[in-house]
Amino acid sequence: MGVCILYYDDTWYSKVYHLMSDITTCNDVISMFDSVEHIINNTFKVLYLNVVNVSNMKDHPSTKAKNLKTFLSSLDYITKDCNPDNTKVILEFQMGPNSKSRIIEHFLAYHFCDYDVKITGAMKKNRIELTNTTLQDIQAKYTTSKVARKKHAVQNAKHFLKLWGDPSLLDVKKADDMADACMQILVNLNLSYSR
Repeated sequence: MGVCILYYDDTWYSKVYHLMSDITTCNDVISMFDSVEHIINNTFKVLYLNVVNVSNMKDHPSTKAKNLKTFLSSLDYITKDCNPDNTKVILEFQMGPNSKSRIIEHFLAYHFCDYDVKITGAMKKNRIELTNTTLQDIQAKYTTSKVARKKHAVQNAKHFLKLWGDPSLLDVKKADDMADACMQILVNLNLSYSR
């Protein structure tokens, strides 16, 4: 399961607008650049991005439960400074045949019930186009649309992480799960756009 915890400052636009409204001379424009760059660079912060396997099929149910509890406690530590009033938790809906993932989805929804929890469809993340290569371009290269969607998410997440994180985070075996989690957050912030 891919997990991404992303800080997003939704006041960035008003901060930049406020700076721009104070411009009266060319020197004001020059001095404003550092402030604008600081605002933009701090709009997003990737606090956590990883693949988590909390339920090995061979483990005893009590071991699975302990693994999940340990994982959720680690998320609590990462999110301890988050204000529940302005924190969203995005969970990807897990399809019926994948009962193990559905159970974990429900545990996560329960664990974060004090936050604004949204369960969203798996296909939604592919609405984002952060590069010049579209989902349709990628689908032409692969035999299944599932593989193409995963590659599309990885491509877009790597581009995002070049700007606001560390793209090497996706240099792992299960990068597609991590990319899915990252892209679900972005699309649910209504930040999707096409180039």
